[in-house]
Amino acid sequence: MSAFEATFGSMECYVRVEPRSNACGEMLFAATPFVISGDWNLFNWFPDSAGAPMEFLAGGEDAALARAATFLTVRFGSQHAQFVKAPERSTPVVLKPLASPTT
Repeated sequence: MSAFEATFGSMECYVRVEPRSNACGEMLFAATPFVISGDWNLFNWFPDSAGAPMEFLAGGEDAALARAATFLTVRFGSQHAQFVKAPERSTPVVLKPLASPTT
């Protein structure tokens, strides 16, 4: 798993990218975007229609990350800088769905 951070509009965002294999055994990558709270201990995911974290699938890590970036740009505004690799976190992070639309 890889993790990246960037700012979109005024929102600090985090994207987790994980390798997956599909039913045919081909490698895919799933990018899951999150909004980070001010204290960096709460990461809110975007729920899909079933309430699960929204994922963006692609054949490569860069492509999956780019799809998540497009979503975040539409949602919050332009990306202020390139994604940077997220540091390993020593404190636990709470993950929960985004309760209300944030713009």
